[in-house]
Amino acid sequence: MRLKPSVLLGALLFLIRASSEAMVTDVHAQQISDKLAEYRCPGIAVVVTGASNEERRLICAAAKQADGLFGQCGLTNMPLIQVQIQTKPPHVCGVDAFASFDAQSQSIKLVNKAACHRLAISNPAYSVLPFADFYKSLVVHEIAHQIFRSHLKGKVVSRATHEYVAYAIQIVSMPQEVRTQFLERVRRGPTSNLDPFVDMVLLMSPTYFAAMAYDHFSAPGNGCRILQGVLRGTIEFPTNDLLE
Repeated sequence: MRLKPSVLLGALLFLIRASSEAMVTDVHAQQISDKLAEYRCPGIAVVVTGASNEERRLICAAAKQADGLFGQCGLTNMPLIQVQIQTKPPHVCGVDAFASFDAQSQSIKLVNKAACHRLAISNPAYSVLPFADFYKSLVVHEIAHQIFRSHLKGKVVSRATHEYVAYAIQIVSMPQEVRTQFLERVRRGPTSNLDPFVDMVLLMSPTYFAAMAYDHFSAPGNGCRILQGVLRGTIEFPTNDLLE
């Protein structure tokens, strides 16, 4: 029995569609597998999971930059850092955050680019920045936390001290034009001492705290002197109690 051309054509189209769907499924499955696999950044002790190729590229570049900035102050030997990319923002103090650092597991949880973009556009200081530069700076911030903590060697300092270092290094890492865009969006006065850098100010306005941290850290004679002084115990940040 000879089949009609229309039947043969229909069967052929069915086979083509089924084959295409199978190929798409295989590609999607491979993409998921690639994301779940651990990826070690070339030349630096950073392991990334859950990231796209573009996210891996930005994370690895940010890690090398953070390591280099600490290296300028003689702080080398970066510890192994785990970076986990996730679709939902981590909760920090009850609110959605771009990222978080877990000191116990020595790991960083970072939102993927899509989720990060949704969060960034709601912040006037961040929404104007080129997104790739901002996302990379977030990674620098979190890696700065881990590098700084590793050099503290168990010494306990205030949360504001940790964030001063992380925010200062983050903003230093930005390209000059991006840094200028950010700083121009934050109203603040000059600061010549550590008095503003307390937990209360950090919680009330992280963006203001970040800009002030950069201003103070980048002032002549500060920078490495502040970092090394905190680690040696010769420089201490104020506590909220001192302001009462």
